[in-house]
Amino acid sequence: MTARLLPLALAPAFALAASLVPGLSGTAFAQAGQRDALARCLDLAGPPDNALPASAETLAALRAAAPDCDAAIADGTADARVHFLMGVLQQSEGALALAMDHFRTAAWMGLQRGGAGVADEALAASEAVPESGTGPRIHTRPRPRGGDAPAVAASPRPESAPAAPVPFGAAADSAESPPEVPTAVLAPPLPASEAAASSAPEPAGESTPGAVSESDETPPPSPAPNDAQASAEARCAALAGPPDSGVPVSPAALEQSLAALRLARPFCEQAIAEGTASAETHFQLAVLLQSEGQHEAALAHFREAAGMGLAAAHTRLGDYALFGIGPVRPDVDAAVSAYRIAAQGGDLAAATTLAFLYRLGRGVPRDPARMLELLTAAADGGYQFAQYRLAQTYLSGDGIPGGRDEALGVPDPEQGIRYLERAARQGNPKAILELARLYGDNSGGIPADPEAHAFWVQRAAETGDPAALAALGMLYETGRGVAQDPERAAELYVRALESGKVTLQSLRRDPAGRVPAWDRATAMAFQRILQARGLYDGAIDGIIGPMSARAAAALAS
Repeated sequence: MTARLLPLALAPAFALAASLVPGLSGTAFAQAGQRDALARCLDLAGPPDNALPASAETLAALRAAAPDCDAAIADGTADARVHFLMGVLQQSEGALALAMDHFRTAAWMGLQRGGAGVADEALAASEAVPESGTGPRIHTRPRPRGGDAPAVAASPRPESAPAAPVPFGAAADSAESPPEVPTAVLAPPLPASEAAASSAPEPAGESTPGAVSESDETPPPSPAPNDAQASAEARCAALAGPPDSGVPVSPAALEQSLAALRLARPFCEQAIAEGTASAETHFQLAVLLQSEGQHEAALAHFREAAGMGLAAAHTRLGDYALFGIGPVRPDVDAAVSAYRIAAQGGDLAAATTLAFLYRLGRGVPRDPARMLELLTAAADGGYQFAQYRLAQTYLSGDGIPGGRDEALGVPDPEQGIRYLERAARQGNPKAILELARLYGDNSGGIPADPEAHAFWVQRAAETGDPAALAALGMLYETGRGVAQDPERAAELYVRALESGKVTLQSLRRDPAGRVPAWDRATAMAFQRILQARGLYDGAIDGIIGPMSARAAAALAS
């Protein structure tokens, strides 16, 4: 399996990330007596390797390095190599959405720091802002700022025309650069279902602590028509759902989307054969073909859909050109032109990618204001990936030279938390984990909120994240934000330890990072589970000593 055969939307990010990550070990970063999380991560993981599938030895090394790599990401010291390595690990475990996020982050960081000749060292140093969103934060309700409209200049900014026209579909016939994308096009009014959800009161028992009451949830696609006389085109559209060029919010969402496309495939192919296929039908078949590594066939259908005016198809063609997927050679000017056409058509994923390119000065002038404008429009349009990235900008100045720009209103922790909560409510796993951390203690000027902290830790644990499972166990052990439950706490600790990514030494930490003494009832419940697994034959005395520790270590195997 090579990078070009990775699942949907993963190949382009992997390819770019692999090309920009230098093959260096972390040994040079470790100084005697000064071994930080970044150095330990790189030492344990070894140098990045772009061969897939990763070998058993490589995966074992990555699992051992994961706690330190995660710590480096959390403390803002992680570089492109760390994100690339964690992407490989997540991909091997089927967490495709998380892998995609790591690969794209590695790609952007690699470009930003001089990869492919994009930025010199001085320019890179001026924008060395932590990716993890560290910085001042505040626990409060967002203040009104003119509704949900992006707080950007009303007048459009001129953009330089790309050096070459888009070599795809109908757009290839014009050598002129597409017009500037108005922000209004990228931030359409809320759909009726979302507007109703945001204005209606929340049902009893379902309120979100620390969250504003608005919804970005996308309604599921309509079921396929049961009428035997329904056309193949109608059945294809009903089963496949609406076109989407964005990053899936989760591995489950990705698989659900692909499963729907597989069911729709025969009807889509029939509609194409009958000559009744819409642009959306060509797009959906192309997405499925791309996920199977059939790039020539996928490109033909993407071009057909783009020629029929589908914005999402231009975005996918831009991805092919930007990342050099399959038979397409990298061409950043062609990619920018395709993204502009797509963004002009209202595609939020295209606007988000353009925002990153303005951040890096890749194919367009480097322009943090334009980056913020496009990212805000995509986020306000409901795109969870843009919401998460915009939150990082407001929380830590991510993407803004020096991390601060008063004219742009950055940083703005209020806005950052607002966008983070919007992404989290859509299921973005990194946003959920970030919120759980933000509400955990009094650091950074944010008053601790046990109820909100417990809510987001619970949501994070639902993603299966081992650290979140352990954190939720700690809440049940101490009764912080939830009713104390020793049995539940012990069960969660066992699940976290079984992942192999959490050790007994790192298992139990309060929000301030302290390791308190075991609650006796929880310790006894923990020992009983170990005994039931045949791993522990000592006394059930609530004392977690060497025998309990050895049994706990055996859970990982």
